[in-house]
Amino acid sequence: MDSKNVFITKSENRKEYYWILEDIGNDYYIIKNFKNPNLVLDVKDGKTNNDTPIQVHERNETNAQKFKLKPVIIQGVYKIKTALNNTSGVDVSSAGDKNVHLYRDNGITRSHWEFRYNKNKDAYQIINLWFENEVMAWNDYKGSKNVFVTKNQYKDEHYWRLEDIGDGYYIIINYKDSNLVLDVDGGNTNNFTNIQVHKKNETNAQKFKLVRVM
Repeated sequence: MDSKNVFITKSENRKEYYWILEDIGNDYYIIKNFKNPNLVLDVKDGKTNNDTPIQVHERNETNAQKFKLKPVIIQGVYKIKTALNNTSGVDVSSAGDKNVHLYRDNGITRSHWEFRYNKNKDAYQIINLWFENEVMAWNDYKGSKNVFVTKNQYKDEHYWRLEDIGDGYYIIINYKDSNLVLDVDGGNTNNFTNIQVHKKNETNAQKFKLVRVM
């Protein structure tokens, strides 16, 4: 009899090492094997005891074959590095406007950001370590797309969501308007290049790597 067992093994370019996700709603998925999509990930006999085997099985629409995927919550202090190069990150002006801009990495805490997760909003506040308890925000005023650091008033534009695009990179989406994402103006990498929100366009100007500091 052919084995239906599922195990961890060295990665090889074999069809049975790949899986297809079928979204069935409410963050639940059927996880189908790429080699044979009629076989799906299954909790053997629908048991919930520790050490219950995971296998592949013909699809039967039971809860034993439905899995919820939840993103890993980012917590802690990070540098936010642009995908445009490997030397520049998101920084804030020490001047009164507290404008957010791009600047080469120099280790100063103006470029260190604490990510605090809010369960109710399923979103983050991004707090600058130089300006204690002040947050990165979209300055949603008179059509502005600018991003700055400001006193935390817990407004929707003071929150952000993260879209994981792999290899440690994220799209940083504003909570108030999910069509607007963090963006390096013009894709430039010069010091003091403005950071703004902009409609998503899949360019490296909108991709950021989170590098853990503490």
